[in-house]
Amino acid sequence: MPHFGRRSRVRKPHSGKAHLVYACRYIWRNLKRRELTPGERAILDIIQVGYGPQNTEEMVFFSDKDDAAIFVVARDGTSPLCAVLTNLAAWRADGTIASDQELKCKWLQLKYT
Repeated sequence: MPHFGRRSRVRKPHSGKAHLVYACRYIWRNLKRRELTPGERAILDIIQVGYGPQNTEEMVFFSDKDDAAIFVVARDGTSPLCAVLTNLAAWRADGTIASDQELKCKWLQLKYT
């Protein structure tokens, strides 16, 4: 028999952005940490100049394969991309990414530089 009284409160799952933030915080707290390599640090510096200082080293997380990555946060609070710092640094060092200009425009989606 249906219940026609007061509705019970059902917790809704996190929305897309809230779920992403929750997942990122969980990952940051529970994954291993290491120092960034100079190349990874250089990529993070470019991200901080282009997207803002809110993209800190504390936001970087590490995969099971020890790759450093960051969910980039723009100045308006949106998250336009996830940058795998380890790959970008290696590709910049070996010439796969030919210039900082290419890195900024093609890989980091920075429209101005």
